[in-house]
Amino acid sequence: MDKVTNEEVKRKMNVERDVLLERIRRRRFQYLGHVLRGSAGEELKNLVMVEGTHKVKTRGRKRAKWTQTAKEITGERKFANIKEIAEDRDKWKEFLKNANLQW
Repeated sequence: MDKVTNEEVKRKMNVERDVLLERIRRRRFQYLGHVLRGSAGEELKNLVMVEGTHKVKTRGRKRAKWTQTAKEITGERKFANIKEIAEDRDKWKEFLKNANLQW
């Protein structure tokens, strides 16, 4: 419940900030592969695929979409290519191993 800055987390973990962000991106993509394979259930898979269909005004910057973020980080033009790779767990693991997930 306490608010902790990124710098404090970095200091407590004794890692550089870039390493921490790399771990976050990697885990996020591991979860995305899990969802796209349907392992988390069809409802969650459909939610990721059709996100942003309802219009709710929020304050601040626009929310990042899974599909757009995945395309930007991987350099793929089509999300369908990412989804196809994710459907085979071994291909996905190899893809993540070779991917440069730094922005």
